[in-house]
Amino acid sequence: MWPEVGSFLSTVVAAGIGSWLTVRFFPLQAKKDEWEWQRRTEAQEFVFDSLSQIVFLSHNLVKSYLADDFSMSGKGLNESEKTIYDLLRGLHGRKAGLGLHLEPLQKEILDEFAIDSQDVLDAANKTWGLWHHDDHESEVDHRTGTLSDLAKCASRYLERMEATLGANA
Repeated sequence: MWPEVGSFLSTVVAAGIGSWLTVRFFPLQAKKDEWEWQRRTEAQEFVFDSLSQIVFLSHNLVKSYLADDFSMSGKGLNESEKTIYDLLRGLHGRKAGLGLHLEPLQKEILDEFAIDSQDVLDAANKTWGLWHHDDHESEVDHRTGTLSDLAKCASRYLERMEATLGANA
């Protein structure tokens, strides 16, 4: 009789564990995986979107100033500059949180972009105001030059980020 009771109890325990795994554990793991995938995708989209906007706005603004072409962004110097700096602040401000969800190589690229873009801004800050008080053309040249340098920097890192997507696919 005892072997049959033991066999019955082991069957009941195994069924209980199996049903717990099926109802609680596996769906929870699948949901955690889905949440992590969603956060990684959102982080990647934020980085790609920000870098792409910086490149687009800077390129079109500089092109409109230097080549007298129509700017597809529809923004002037002040508005473009404000938008680009807001995008940079967003990337710099959210860098630590984004790094938690990005692939290790993407996190490294984002960290390098933050350093390089800060170097561009520091260099621009050192040369700010080195013109005569009423020389507005030099001020515009300086501002567009800084935005052009930021566009080159963002473009380089955007290409590197795109390469990581091809490697992960």
